[in-house]
Amino acid sequence: MGFTEVLPLERVLDAPQARHPGKLRNVPFRGLEFEVPEFPRLAQGEDGVPTGPPPNLGAHTAALLESAGVDRAQYQALLESGAVAEAAPDAFAWAAVRRDA
Repeated sequence: MGFTEVLPLERVLDAPQARHPGKLRNVPFRGLEFEVPEFPRLAQGEDGVPTGPPPNLGAHTAALLESAGVDRAQYQALLESGAVAEAAPDAFAWAAVRRDA
């Protein structure tokens, strides 16, 4: 049985085989370009349209909590306490922004 080290994404993308044509695609997100692996099953959505960048963190917070029965006052209290967050155009809560010089 074979095995290998589990690599972080940065090291995976440094591997020569990751640079072969068709292995990566650029995804624009908030004015930045991200190079991501091209996963054939994820390249197109169920409707046949190519998938786009991910939603912003918190983009669906209100709808999700509303569907779970959280009323507006409870939702506002959760926001104010910091327990939940809404999407903000200048927030990158999921990762630090690293810009190459």
